[in-house]
Amino acid sequence: MKNLKGLIVGAGLAVSLLAGAQSAQAQMTVLQPGPGTGKDIWTTSVYSYAGLGGGPGGGLNNEHIRVGGWGDLYYSLIEFDLTGMAPVATSARLELFTVPEIHGFGATGLYLDRITEFWDWRTQGTGADMERLWWADRPAAVQWGAGLLPAPQAGQWYSIDITDLYNGWQSGAFSNFGVQLRPQQTGNTWSVFYSSDYMGDPSLRPRLVLDGPPGSGSGPGGNPVTPVPEPETYAMLLAGLGLLGFTSRRRKTFIV
Repeated sequence: MKNLKGLIVGAGLAVSLLAGAQSAQAQMTVLQPGPGTGKDIWTTSVYSYAGLGGGPGGGLNNEHIRVGGWGDLYYSLIEFDLTGMAPVATSARLELFTVPEIHGFGATGLYLDRITEFWDWRTQGTGADMERLWWADRPAAVQWGAGLLPAPQAGQWYSIDITDLYNGWQSGAFSNFGVQLRPQQTGNTWSVFYSSDYMGDPSLRPRLVLDGPPGSGSGPGGNPVTPVPEPETYAMLLAGLGLLGFTSRRRKTFIV
């Protein structure tokens, strides 16, 4: 009976160590909207894509968002509804999945802009329809950060750190109108990602990934995710299990 008690105590200690380590970890939340709730689109400076041949510039609201050009310009705009999301994030990342196919002469580096005014091609615009964001209707934006983002790699996730921008939105320092992606090069170079309308695999749609204090809130469509234990967490668990084994061996020694 004493040996059994020792086993129970040791197991309880191991579980407590693991639970304590996990509770100290950040709460991860993933916001990944789909059709009807997502707001992302690409627009271009020349072709209308309205079935009428040339301009003025337009674009499409389809399963891709495109950044690049071939002498012209292709921009992409993305906005997430942050209602109910954590007021402060220790880390916030915009993650886009790059379409596996190579377009033109390959991908281009990107510039990230903070959009500074309201935009919604579905309710406003000066073009012939409200099915695309016409080039003349694209919202004002300012570059966020001085650096150039690297070109994405086909078939992989592309992560952009927007922690300061997210916290600025949530604090009210900036109004949340989303972000705009612009190309570094336009010599038949393209960075193409899946949009929130992509139906082939919903898990590849654009997502906002937040790390925050334990218990951080998540908004509509934001899914809290149990974080994978860090190596030190496993070390603590192994220490607890080691103590369990030591206790068991010690009990057997005294019994003999």
